[in-house]
Amino acid sequence: MMLVRCDRNISRRRLFGTVLCAVLAVSSLASDAVERDAPFAHTGSGMGDDEAAPDLPFTLTVSSPKTTLLPNEPLALDWRITYAGEESVWILEPNVDVHITEPDGDGYDVRPLEFFDDFSEKIALVEPGASLKGGKLLEYVGRSQGPGAGIPFTRTGVYEVMCAYLPCVTDPENTADAHCGRLVRSNVLEVKVVAAQGRDRDASALFGDVLRGGRSRDPAVRERARKARERLATEFGDTVFGLYQRMIWVAGEAHRSVLEASRAPIPEMGQRIAQAQQSRVEMFEAFVRDADAADFPLLSSAMVQLTQAYLSAHMEAEAQEICDAMRERFPDSRHTEYVERLLRGEEDPPVP
Repeated sequence: MMLVRCDRNISRRRLFGTVLCAVLAVSSLASDAVERDAPFAHTGSGMGDDEAAPDLPFTLTVSSPKTTLLPNEPLALDWRITYAGEESVWILEPNVDVHITEPDGDGYDVRPLEFFDDFSEKIALVEPGASLKGGKLLEYVGRSQGPGAGIPFTRTGVYEVMCAYLPCVTDPENTADAHCGRLVRSNVLEVKVVAAQGRDRDASALFGDVLRGGRSRDPAVRERARKARERLATEFGDTVFGLYQRMIWVAGEAHRSVLEASRAPIPEMGQRIAQAQQSRVEMFEAFVRDADAADFPLLSSAMVQLTQAYLSAHMEAEAQEICDAMRERFPDSRHTEYVERLLRGEEDPPVP
C-alpha cells in the first residue's frame, strides 16, 4: 500500500506556498517500521530519499569546536553547505536536520522546526564554489520519534551526530520550476561523553536542573532551576556549565542596564546610557577573558557580543582589534564573517 505521511513538523515545510509531505512506500508492517526508524524519516529531510530525484551538486559538512563533553553539556554544532555546480543557482534558504545515535545504538531525529531556525521560503543566489554556514547549540532537544524531549548527551560513551539537507533549486522568475534533489547527508561527527569529576560533577547536575526547569510548568522544578542558575553563576562560574549560564546572565544584565538607562529623565539620559554602555563593555570583556582561558566552545559567539558592545559605546578601534583576533583564531567561522560585515557597515549596527 502507499502511506502518505504529513505530520505537524513536515506540514510546516513549504515550497513557495505548496506543502511538501513525505511519501513512504511500504509493503508490510515490518518494512514500515524499518522505514520509520531510518535517519531523517521523521523530519522534513525525509522527503529527500526519493531515488527518482536528481543528485544536485551540494555537500554538507558538520563540525564542532568541542567533541569531548561532560554529561549534560551542550554540543555546539556547525554546518557548512557547499555548492559545487558550474552555474549560479537560486536555492531555498537551508534548513539542516539532525539525527543523534546514542551509545547503545538507538537513534532519533531532532525535531527541526522547534530547535533549529524555522524553514524559510526566502531564496538566495549561490555562486559556484560558495558555501552557506550555520549552526545550533544542542542543549535540550525534541525527539521526532517517541515521547517528550530532553537533554541529548547525558550518558557516558560515544554518540554519533549526522545532519541532512534537502536542496531545492528554483528560478526566481518562475517559481513553478522549483525542484528538489536527493537528500544530502553530512559526515558523521563522533561525540564522546566522559564522566565528570569533582566540581564539574556538581556543576553538571545543576546545569541539568536548569535545562529541565526551563521547560517545566511545575513550580518546584522551576524553583530548583532558579537556585541552580544562581549557584552556577557564582560558585561554579569557572566551569563550562557556569560559563554557559554566565553568558546568558551577562547578555541579559547588559540589556537590562541599557534599557533602564533609556528610561531615565531626559537631562540624565545621555549620561546614564553612556555609563550603561561602558558597564556592558566591561561585563563582556571579563566574560571573554574567562571564556578564552577555559577554551569555551562558544568563545567566537561571545566575541561577537563584545564587538557589538564596543560599537554601541563608539569604541571602533577596540571592535577592530576583536575582528583582527577573530580572523586569526577563527578564520573560517561564520561569526568572524558577521563581524567583518558589521564593521564594513553591511549589517545593521547593534541597538545602543
